[in-house]
Amino acid sequence: MSRMINFLTERGLTSPEDLNDRAVHEFDRRMKLVADLNDTQQKIDRVTDDIALITRYRKLRPVYEASFTATFRKKYAADHAQELQQYDAAEKQMQARFPEHSVPKIERLEQEKALLTELRRTLNEEYKSCKAEIAELEKARETITEYLRQTDTNRTKDTLE
Repeated sequence: MSRMINFLTERGLTSPEDLNDRAVHEFDRRMKLVADLNDTQQKIDRVTDDIALITRYRKLRPVYEASFTATFRKKYAADHAQELQQYDAAEKQMQARFPEHSVPKIERLEQEKALLTELRRTLNEEYKSCKAEIAELEKARETITEYLRQTDTNRTKDTLE
């Protein structure tokens, strides 16, 4: 019980209402962190997909360009049909993803991904801290509730005697 009193005193919680308010606040904070983490992960996924798309497109582009300069174009197209189909698919994805034809540099995307990954790590640490705080608040709430229940039971017994 003294551990719980110290816990509550350290946080400036002087009543069960303060404890409930703090628990609600921490829960709301946790929900916001979850939303931020999900948003950050979606951005990381998008940047990762962009990097993969640009890399695939650049890798297949020479095969496509060689199809115009090949001596036997039909034979070249038959021999490289799968790569040319992959190039066409990558080109369509590039046009859909970057309609203004302004393809970002891979280096910039890698930097953006690194920043987003660091942000995700920071948010995740904050989330873990918040989750631990909520657990402590819940334990404190249960301890206080049990203590008050026992105190009321003892008072009732004293009154009856």
